[in-house]
Amino acid sequence: MGLVLVEWDSGLLTRVISVTLRNKIRLILFLGTLVIVGRSYLFLPGHLALGDAALDVTNSWAVRRWIESGYWLPYWTNYAGMGMPYMQFRFPFYAYLSGLLDLLIRNPFLSNKALLFGCHIAMVLAMYAYVRKLTHSSWAALFSGLIWSSAFYHYHHYVHLGRLIVALFPVFLPLQLYMLEKAMYGSLLSRSRAVLALLLGIQFWTHTIFAGVSLGLLIVYLLVRLVTDVSSRGSGARMKETMLMAIWILLGVSIGANRLLPVLMESDLVSLAPRLEWQKFPITISWEQVFTFEGSFLTPDWWGGYVSPMILVIGLVGAILAIVRGNRRVFGLIAWWVLAAYLAFGPRYRPFDVIFQNIPLGNLVYVIKVSGWYLVFFEFALTALGGVALREMIARYHSSARTRWHWLPNRHATEKQLVLALGLVLSTQAIRLSMQANSQYPLSWTGWMPNRREMLTWLRNNGDSTSRVIDTVQPTHGVGYEIPMFSGQPSFWSPHPEEPIPSAHLPRTLLSWLSRDFQNETLAPSTSDLLYLLDVGYVISGTGEVEGYPAAYETDEYMVRTVDNHSPLVISCNLDTVGGNVLGTLSGGLDQSRRLVSTVPVLDMASGNSLPSCMSPSIELLEYEVEPQYVRMAYVLTTTAYAQLSYSWYPYIKVLVDGEPADFFPTALDLIGLELPAGAHQIEIIPYLSPVRVYTLVIGAVGVLFAIAVLIWNRGDMTISNPSTRQSTR
Repeated sequence: MGLVLVEWDSGLLTRVISVTLRNKIRLILFLGTLVIVGRSYLFLPGHLALGDAALDVTNSWAVRRWIESGYWLPYWTNYAGMGMPYMQFRFPFYAYLSGLLDLLIRNPFLSNKALLFGCHIAMVLAMYAYVRKLTHSSWAALFSGLIWSSAFYHYHHYVHLGRLIVALFPVFLPLQLYMLEKAMYGSLLSRSRAVLALLLGIQFWTHTIFAGVSLGLLIVYLLVRLVTDVSSRGSGARMKETMLMAIWILLGVSIGANRLLPVLMESDLVSLAPRLEWQKFPITISWEQVFTFEGSFLTPDWWGGYVSPMILVIGLVGAILAIVRGNRRVFGLIAWWVLAAYLAFGPRYRPFDVIFQNIPLGNLVYVIKVSGWYLVFFEFALTALGGVALREMIARYHSSARTRWHWLPNRHATEKQLVLALGLVLSTQAIRLSMQANSQYPLSWTGWMPNRREMLTWLRNNGDSTSRVIDTVQPTHGVGYEIPMFSGQPSFWSPHPEEPIPSAHLPRTLLSWLSRDFQNETLAPSTSDLLYLLDVGYVISGTGEVEGYPAAYETDEYMVRTVDNHSPLVISCNLDTVGGNVLGTLSGGLDQSRRLVSTVPVLDMASGNSLPSCMSPSIELLEYEVEPQYVRMAYVLTTTAYAQLSYSWYPYIKVLVDGEPADFFPTALDLIGLELPAGAHQIEIIPYLSPVRVYTLVIGAVGVLFAIAVLIWNRGDMTISNPSTRQSTR
């Protein structure tokens, strides 16, 4: 506040910033400095490992690991569970960016901080560009950029909620509207239209649901802009512009088609794929939970987010002044803001469900699952309207002959100082809130547990790279690829968003049995057999004795117990259908010393089947190699036999024997079953993309290449400026 009073009296800071705004390089450096101040918590010690951030951080390592292994398009993982799709049903773009960055930084925690910092710089520049295009005022744009950079809502979601995956949307939202404003009434092949299409497609690769909301609001914005722009364009020109925009919007959707059609068509293959479920919001938010700090940030449900009431007042003033003065250029933004506000707060009130369940495609508003996630769209429009408010107040001040601001204390208190004073007050308030505590975790922690890094380092130095690790202390569904990242070994991660539905019960059953046995201080034979069948070599547990299973590594918090007998495959002379307790049938006939089971259980077979030539089979595993998207086993088998591999059956994988495709089938445990020939041979498991994913990738690639061609060959933007855009239209 002292800085504001000094500026109000002298005007020195205003003059310095006025000079800065006239030069693009100085402007970028100035805004970058504001971002550094507003996001200084990124420079505090520790790492982002709270909530969902652990998933995004470890995904950075995973993408880097996949690329280093030669897989430039990660779509499968053998490091989680028993093999499953990887980022086929989730949102990969943020992971791709952070993974590529991690190729240089070599530290996933720092890579994510660096990417967040880059996002903050980009979102300030994008907001500045959009508001300046909308208002033709550098000072109004500076105000919106300053508030957007220091909004506490971003700190809340990135640091406390760990929702790093949506960190790109504060960049996308103002940038796409800036490109739309530049492209309006331009040529068909303008560069602005090409960039807009690329932005729309990238958003679907970033977060399909948020991209859908963004696209819907963009269409509303565009239609309102065209309908209300009656003074400068005829109906024919507006209809033509509608058709041109529709073409490029469809191109953008086609670029993101790989994130749409396959997810909808194959959602029944994995456990937590996004599904179109038409149900009411289980949690709604109120105005009190958003516009009071105690009601938003300090509540345990985390579904809201704090927005400054002063920003609400300024944005509301901007909307009212724009409507009163007839500034139709802002009507699209006002429509965006009103609709986003209703989507965020409306579900708390009865008419919301009645309205959206009775209009075409209205049920799509429920796909986002929680109404509070609409707040990012609401806050964006509110922040942009803040710049509009200041521009409208300045315009009203200049246009009124009778009303002058005589109450200002002296001649230095210009409208520019008003902008600067309000911006400093609001941004310093937000910075103070985000700096009240360092919510990051110590470097010795991984996930949300202390001193795990030492234990995982021991596993890396003493364990083998193919045996799986199961953690009963901190089940890895909360920390992503934490164990593979630090120890280099596959681990279980359940419930995993993309684990195949049929085999998802196996790791959960094993965790339940281990917890029971550790309480009883003895390992049941059935648990030992299941550890063997799932190829588990190491069990992380809390402290305590278990008969016959001493700890190989022990601290005050953890014990690592080795499992002496485990195997990636078992063999049998028989196939047979079983009912009821499949695990009991398998473990009851398991001979661990010979990798032999009495029967490989299957579900769909009229009667039992056996191999006449199979007698007392035994198998020796010579080599076993596990890569992110590839498995290889070399073996010697005494006689032809059936085998069950400890990898999930999935319709889009290939099993090769000596390089030739082999017939395989799902066992009753939904693992891979096949017939193996006698002698020395090699098994390979190779995943592939489904036809619909390949087709949509090709369509998206064609769209990207076309947009890039427009950017390269059409070096002049060729966007025709609306001669009336600098005037308020009535």
